[in-house]
Amino acid sequence: MNNSIKINVTYTLKDLKAYVYAKSYPGTLGRMYYLTLGFIFPILFIISMLAGSILTSDTSLLTILLPTTISFAMFSLIVQAPFLLNYFTMKNNFNKSKLLNVPQCFEFEEDKLVLSSSNGTFSVLWKDIFKIKELKPCFVIYTSPVKYFLLPRRCINSANQLELLRSIFKEKIEKRKLKLKKYHLGKISLDKDIQIYNETKQNVQINEEDQSLLQLHFSLTKEELLSVNFRLFYTKPAGIMMTAAGIGLLILYITPVFSSGNSSIIRLFLGLFLLAYPPIIIYSKIKKGFEKDAALQKAITYKIYNDFFIIVSEVNEHKILWSDVIKVTELKSAFMIFATKYIAYVIPKRVFEENEEKIEMFKRILKQQSKLK
Repeated sequence: MNNSIKINVTYTLKDLKAYVYAKSYPGTLGRMYYLTLGFIFPILFIISMLAGSILTSDTSLLTILLPTTISFAMFSLIVQAPFLLNYFTMKNNFNKSKLLNVPQCFEFEEDKLVLSSSNGTFSVLWKDIFKIKELKPCFVIYTSPVKYFLLPRRCINSANQLELLRSIFKEKIEKRKLKLKKYHLGKISLDKDIQIYNETKQNVQINEEDQSLLQLHFSLTKEELLSVNFRLFYTKPAGIMMTAAGIGLLILYITPVFSSGNSSIIRLFLGLFLLAYPPIIIYSKIKKGFEKDAALQKAITYKIYNDFFIIVSEVNEHKILWSDVIKVTELKSAFMIFATKYIAYVIPKRVFEENEEKIEMFKRILKQQSKLK
């Protein structure tokens, strides 16, 4: 197929909200579950109790109305939790990250998918795509089990272009990696995206200074990714609280005063779960992500400048201003550059070849930009 498509995208919070909702409650059954158990059933039950109390003049029903209302409110919150937790996490990340707010263009070429923005370009070969999933508000293009791009349906300019896009996916991607539906195009919203992208497209090419201050060439290892992810989890409040709770439950289990009774077994298993579950999940996700993400296994070069840095690989060139970086954290074995609250670029200290001058120069640049924490 020689046809190619260019689609311009500027993400909005509505895009993220629609994606999280569709992911949390997929299909008609998912939406029915969310609306019925999350809202309609609790409200109808409480209204029926209140109406019954009024019609029968039975005040005893009113005494159980408050605890029942609280119980149903908690039940409704549990039903909505998958949506609320994911949406507010993504919303917080979106609001704090300048990199997620820039217009970009999806270009569907013969051999690869290319994403361009004022920060540079990113491309992935069709054979390296992990999977593509079609939801009602968007296409989700996974480059690994944990990395993905959203292509909102509203940015597709016609039903013909939508069908052409599906045809490209069917031709380029293995059938087992595709989960396409037949959702209609829906409402189109293009004007703002096209206008902003046309204004910034001329700035896509990276104008480098004559010479970078530092060049760091390396490939990340699975062990290094595991190390920094374990370090992040066990230094954040959630990781500390889960670990402390697990240790506390095990201490209660082995303490003679609390070690008797049926509940002691519950404390034992709950404590072991809180201690064992996080490292198992982290290890399995990183292992699977590293093995399935071709980009992670390739050598990359970091070109460090005073005001920005550039990440260069075989097919990509991505420019990031230091002013767009949230923070840089120095660990014992690596530097972590947080481009968003939850996404960090890892530079192992081994790439400085134990050269104190290089490390000090890198730290000096970070301190000048007030990024090193």
